[in-house]
This record gives sequence, C-alpha cells and structure tokens, in this order.
Amino acid sequence: MSEFSPAPMMDDPACSPAPPPPLLPRGLLLGLLLIITGMLTMMVVGGLEYGWLAEQPWHAALVVVGREAGADDALPVWIRAVPRGKAETGNPFLDELQAGFDAQGLDIIVFPEERAIMAEVSEDMLAWLTATGRPPVPGRAEALAGDLALGTPFVLDGVTFEVVGRLHQGVSGFPFAYLVPRHPAMAAIFEDSPETLEGVLIEDGLVRLYEFFGKEEEEDALDLVDVVDPVDDAEDETETLMLGGRARTRLSFAWIVFAALMVTALGGTIVHVSIFVRWGSQAPRVLRPALREIAAHPALFALMHMLLYGLFFAAMAQGIAQPVLNYRAADYIGSIFTEGGLSYIGDAYASGEIVRAAAATFFNNYVVQTLGLTFGISIIPLALGVVKTALSFVMVGFVMAPVWTGIAAGYSFHCITMVLELEAYIVACFVVVLWTRRCFQAMYENRIVGEMRENFALYGSGIMLTGLMLALAAFYEATTLILL
Repeated sequence: MSEFSPAPMMDDPACSPAPPPPLLPRGLLLGLLLIITGMLTMMVVGGLEYGWLAEQPWHAALVVVGREAGADDALPVWIRAVPRGKAETGNPFLDELQAGFDAQGLDIIVFPEERAIMAEVSEDMLAWLTATGRPPVPGRAEALAGDLALGTPFVLDGVTFEVVGRLHQGVSGFPFAYLVPRHPAMAAIFEDSPETLEGVLIEDGLVRLYEFFGKEEEEDALDLVDVVDPVDDAEDETETLMLGGRARTRLSFAWIVFAALMVTALGGTIVHVSIFVRWGSQAPRVLRPALREIAAHPALFALMHMLLYGLFFAAMAQGIAQPVLNYRAADYIGSIFTEGGLSYIGDAYASGEIVRAAAATFFNNYVVQTLGLTFGISIIPLALGVVKTALSFVMVGFVMAPVWTGIAAGYSFHCITMVLELEAYIVACFVVVLWTRRCFQAMYENRIVGEMRENFALYGSGIMLTGLMLALAAFYEATTLILL
C-alpha cells in the first residue's frame, strides 16, 4: 500500500478493534453464582426454621442445675438418670454398632444417657408440649418422651413409667429426656430421692444466657449444647449442668441445606479451577509448578474432587439419617476442642481475639493436618496422605450434617470456610498423587535425577499453595465465628 492509498474504513470488520476481554471469565461467574445461590438458600431455610421454631413450645428452654439462675419465671425441676444400660434401640444400625463394640470388649455405649425430668407444668402447657399421643396424667407413672428418646417404659425405684406420648421436635433440652408432671405422688421418686438433681427450667433461657450467667457461660452453652460440660466451682462442690439449645430440625430443612451445601461446593470448585487455570501463569513463581500441573491434568484433579467430596457428602447424608450417632459424634468432637488435644483452638476462639483464633486454626489445619499428615507422610511415594484426608472428609462430613436447629443460618456464611478449606486439602491430595505417580515413573524409566528435581518443585509448590489457601480460610473462619 502506497502512502497515497486511502485509509481503510473504520467500519470494516477486519479492521475493527477486538472487544475487551470480560472482567471475569464465564466459569468464574458461574461458580460465584452457585455459591451465592447456596448461601441464599441456607439463609432462607434459616428464616423458615426460625418461624417454625417460634411456634414450638419451649424452643428456647434452658435447664440449669447447680447454680442459681435468678429468673423469677423459672420452673422448678427434678432430674434423674434413666437406668437403661445397653438397651436395644430398635435402630438396626445402632444396635449392630453396639454389638460390635461389645464383641471387641470396648466399654462404649452408643445411645446417649436418658433423663427423667419432673417439672411444675400446667395442664394447658402439657397439652401444647404433646406432639403425638396424649399428655401424661399428673400423679400417674406416665411421661412424655423427647424427640429422640427410646420411648419405651422405664423403671425408677421399682416403679414402671409408661410413655404415653412424645414432645414436639423443637423442644429444647429434651431430645433424650422424659417429661413427668409434678405431683405429690411422685415426691418419693423425685423430690425425696438422693439420686435426684434439683434445678430450674427457664422457658426463654437460651436468649437470656448473658443476663443470668455472663459472657463465658453464654458462649459455652451456645457452642456446646445440648449438654454443657460441668463447671467446677471452687466455693461450691456442686456441679453446674445446663441442658438446652440442641433440638432436631425438620427433615425437609436438613435435606435442603444438604443440597445447598452441594451447590456451594460445586460453585467453589468451579471458582478455584477458573482461578488456577486462568491466572496460573501470572502467579508467583513458587506457585506455578502446582498450578501448571492442575491445568495439565484436569481429569486427575476432577477425580480428587469426586472422590473426596463424594465421601464428604455421603457421610453427611448418613449423619442426617442417623441423628443419634451424629449427636454422639458431635459431642466427641466438641470434647476434643474443649478438653482434648485441640483445646488450644477452643481457648483461642473463647478469647475473642481474631488473630489468635486464626493462628490456632491455621496451625492445626496447615502445620498438623496438611504438612504433617498429608505431605509429610506422603514423602515416601505411597500417597498415604490421601487415605488420611479421605478419612477426615468422612468424619467431618458426618459431624457437619445439618441435623440440628440453627445450623442452616450458621452455614449460610460458614459454607465459605468449607469451600476454602476442603479445596486446599483436595489440592494437597492432587499433588501427593501426582508426586507418587511421577516418582514411580522416574524409577521405571531410570530418570531419577532429572525427574526428581521437577517433582520436588511440584511438592514445594503444592505446600506453598495450600498454605496460602488455608491461611485465607483460617482468617475468614476466625473473623466470621467471632464477629457473627
């Protein structure tokens, strides 16, 4: 073209400037949309659950034993343990599990201890509390069973109590208890028995915890109920026991939250993959080997997600189907954070200091679980870290089952923690499996020196990448749990 040639027309398609790239790729937008959908769904379920609970009698009830509550409207109660031993529950799964423990000589009782609670209850309240059957007649050896109690007759001091009905599902503090109306005919069994614990029941006690007991007890009760661990008092040898706060939600709510968590997990996976693939080449050099391999092996990366998330959600579904076992597992995990090896995490959150809580969470999730029990035990190319992580996904999925009231609202923001943490563990397992495969391939092809250099770069890159991901997850978790 000469310098005198006419300039091309600007409306010529061949000469039109290329449209600017979208600010966010479609995959990332889809993932974010799925995450938001899951979060909003759980928020809606939380609102519906709140409305359902508001119609339930004693949905905020709190039973306090061993400490003066100071509530003018408190109802006196008398509590006795129901001597069941290792009775058959009628649930084949639980009974087989109990038989297995017994066969191995393990002193473990699967079904939680049941309690009989005699309370000063009016006839109108008894009728309102009764969901099925009929209200017990005061003076007779009759009781209402809690939602998950066995519901079979029980014996106290030689007197057999018949179960004539069940309490509403949303009644707080009674999932494994029986309600007996107070009557002088029951005095010898309850009020005059040396095995009886005396206390009070406050109908709206859960929303007035701070008023009665102060900040520390309020946090403990809300985090650990149904049974808060006894608190030793230096001046009074009587133990403080609080019952309340944990009631089973409606089954439809539980399954909707389950589906919403699956949608959120899918969205989180899409977001992470989009970020890893699109911006992997622009990441810091130390992160590029791991990100490059994620982009180069999409089938393996997808397989890790299907394996681990599949185990996670299969265990969660089982947790919904087995609320009694979920109750026991949640109690065990709670004891680890309050009295066991992870008590430093519980102490950090109880302090209310976000940085301290985040540091404690990061130390356990990254240093212990990821560096030590995933990368550390997999340095010998056997991918043992994948086995450990798979077992952790099963345990966490089972305990996280949205069985209890209040979980839906909490998961509406806590699900982001799940997305961030679980994705980091999946990345670690991907790196461990690829490391193992490449080590065996290098030995088979006799290219150990050259290949292992790249393998160690991949391993180190995976360690750094999961560290950054878990640091972000720890800070988000600490911030939301303490502030919200």
